[in-house]
Amino acid sequence: MEEKLQELAEKYEIPLGLITAAIELEKQEIFKQKRKTAPTKLLEMIERYTDSSQSFMEDTNYGT
Repeated sequence: MEEKLQELAEKYEIPLGLITAAIELEKQEIFKQKRKTAPTKLLEMIERYTDSSQSFMEDTNYGT
């Protein structure tokens, strides 16, 4: 990977440090986005589970 980055740096006349810094910033941004969406996905899964368990209890007359 380091060789490819060096090739890109030479090809486009960009300092290698700038490319690696940009990659690191992009990784951090992706990590932030995943952290923001994780609770939402977890809540959706809980809602689906809750809805399905209620449907199961209604369909089988569980507890009556």
